[in-house]
Amino acid sequence: MTTARTRIRLIVLVLGLLILAACGGASDGGDDSAPLPTLASLDDLATAHAGTTTSTVPPADTLPPAPSLTLPAPAVALASATRTPLPSATATPTLSPTATATPTVLSAAALGATGIALTNTAAAGVLPFTQTAVAVIGATQTARARITPTNTPAPLPDEPYQVVFYSDRDGNDDLFLMTLNGAERRLTGSLANEREPSCAPDGRSVVYASDASGSYQIHLLRLDGSAPVALTASAGMSFAPVFSPDGAQIAFVSTRQNGVPTIWVMNADGSGQRQVTTELGRATSPSWSPDGRQLLYSSEQFGPWNVFLTVIGDDVEGEFPVLPPEFSEVNQLWPVFDPTGERIAYTVWADLSDPQTADIWLLDFEQPEPLAIRAGEGAAVAWAWGDDAHLLASVGGPDDVQIALLDVTNGEAIRLTSAGRFNGGARLCVVQPEGLPPEPTAAPSPTTGGG
Repeated sequence: MTTARTRIRLIVLVLGLLILAACGGASDGGDDSAPLPTLASLDDLATAHAGTTTSTVPPADTLPPAPSLTLPAPAVALASATRTPLPSATATPTLSPTATATPTVLSAAALGATGIALTNTAAAGVLPFTQTAVAVIGATQTARARITPTNTPAPLPDEPYQVVFYSDRDGNDDLFLMTLNGAERRLTGSLANEREPSCAPDGRSVVYASDASGSYQIHLLRLDGSAPVALTASAGMSFAPVFSPDGAQIAFVSTRQNGVPTIWVMNADGSGQRQVTTELGRATSPSWSPDGRQLLYSSEQFGPWNVFLTVIGDDVEGEFPVLPPEFSEVNQLWPVFDPTGERIAYTVWADLSDPQTADIWLLDFEQPEPLAIRAGEGAAVAWAWGDDAHLLASVGGPDDVQIALLDVTNGEAIRLTSAGRFNGGARLCVVQPEGLPPEPTAAPSPTTGGG
């Protein structure tokens, strides 16, 4: 049948491309002097760094214990009869595809034929907010009106923080927690740039990239008041860390090998650092599948940045383009599986020097082609799924890019922040306010901002 033949052709195409890459056909897939797209500043990461073939891991006695693997409760009840929903954003989303070519998706069946098993089981207990919680994101209109750069509402009694993100509102980048009300709490306040946070599933620690040592390295901050600990101290840079669903591993990007950014994985305490992608092309923005068996990432093996997938096990099993390169003419970045592993949200970024050219697309393995969720004027960057119908994203115009909750069915966004030129890297992070140490004070603003 036509569908079966199409899938077979796609499988053959993918395998052929992999063979071509292995034989050196993709050896020129990318200009190393071009900006490297990551959650961190494009300008900061544009310069290639000379690397070494070995990594330097902090001594074991300087590392914190591995985070607990206990998962949070399946849901956090936020509904209240006295609270009213916020109105949807007024911006009209673009829902029709804007690509010049009609892409053909490597379907779930085709991926299965290549040996890549996609999970159909939701990560029960990992996602902390539900459809009910989404319906009551805002408190009252009065409370929402109080959210300003200098005056944010306090959490309601027994209300946990739900989101971790970074913001340049004080001139350099700092990490923040936020409730679905928009109540915020600072996590860092040093003169260093601290970006790209990822929360452990138990909500007890956050990993992030910091340039405190002079180059970006991965740090871990336990939310008990203890000092941050560097998990990497390699040549070049390490950045874009993300915890695995069980909290046992951290995927990240490192340029330690000859200055070429590749995807690495380490244990949650910083030990066992190993490279999992080749140097056929620069790679960035890793994210885990719900079952922790696959990693999505972006690679420029075939020219523009495209979404790739690799299987994580005792041995890494190949690097598979999710969309054939000829149907991926524009950069595809920061792919993230939905809770079921059946859909991928990703960012299509036409001009890497201009965030305003970034749009959010959705690839459903059961559909014939991906669709634009939010496209057109203004930045739109997807970071993580909140539940199976909403994304945590950055949206907004020039110098006003804010964290928002984005409905994948209609592209409508409810902005959750209102301060800073750029707010990004939003991910789920369930933390009870009463367990946190005193909030740090922001360091004096540097003369030049981050971002």
